[in-house]
Amino acid sequence: MPNGTGMTVDVMIDIESLNITTDSIILSLAAVTFLRGGAIEDYKDELLLVLNTEQEGRTFSHSTLIDFHLLTVPNHAQAYLNSPTVMLPDALTQLQEFIQTRTNKDSRIWANGCCFDVGILENAFDQHGVSAPWKFFQVRDLRTIIDVFDAKDLKRQMQEEVGDLHNPLSDCIWQLRLLQNLLCGG
Repeated sequence: MPNGTGMTVDVMIDIESLNITTDSIILSLAAVTFLRGGAIEDYKDELLLVLNTEQEGRTFSHSTLIDFHLLTVPNHAQAYLNSPTVMLPDALTQLQEFIQTRTNKDSRIWANGCCFDVGILENAFDQHGVSAPWKFFQVRDLRTIIDVFDAKDLKRQMQEEVGDLHNPLSDCIWQLRLLQNLLCGG
């Protein structure tokens, strides 16, 4: 949505899931709006939801659960256990409203990997009869930008600065800062 500066509001999304398939249980999700072409620090609104893991028809992988969430990020596992949770249909409706009230047809929806985060979310939207708040042509992939700019070292540096990997809100913020840095030369 243009905001008087001529810049469009885009959205960075990130999820944490318990599998790598599109029908994965979604553990948490975040979305952060930012001005395309704006300053790196110029992000606007944010949404963070921790979901109830009782999600009928959705799957988890024992290896993802054990190897990733419990062994490599034990602090997050405890944080998730102590956080209030939202049921998946409610989370999808909140995400839909968050995006629809802040964007327009010119906005882009960014994810670190559009086939992963967006694919899992689109599957969940479809499963629950909720319209995805984006069109296919609005979706963009940060990994492609990183490859085009050969920016793997910068990506690692920005991840280390955040220091809170696999927290979807922190991930959204470092991802949008990296994107702005690469596209705007900031």
